[in-house]
Amino acid sequence: MGSSVSRRGIASDAGQGSCANSLAAVAGAVGLVGAMVANLTPLAIHGSAFGTLTLENNLLGLAPGPILTGCIADALGLAEAIRILAAPCVASALIHAALPRSYLRDVMR
Repeated sequence: MGSSVSRRGIASDAGQGSCANSLAAVAGAVGLVGAMVANLTPLAIHGSAFGTLTLENNLLGLAPGPILTGCIADALGLAEAIRILAAPCVASALIHAALPRSYLRDVMR
């Protein structure tokens, strides 16, 4: 594969594979969280539960994510910003990997 050339110079492709894997793992959990909310909340509060989930997704990820990435990219370069921001993606994937244990206990209640 080699390296790619960007506006700031030469960027290595070495970290891009792990970033893509991390992002794919996190993106794959979005549907699972919605399914867990649907299954674990009483029917009478589904609207409130999904509203809370949507608000949390927007406030914690969809809105600040691009802004934070842009600020870091302006300061350090895009390749470095993507490398740095892969860490929260991996942390989120690990948290989502631990959710099935809690989910099974919650379903049994």
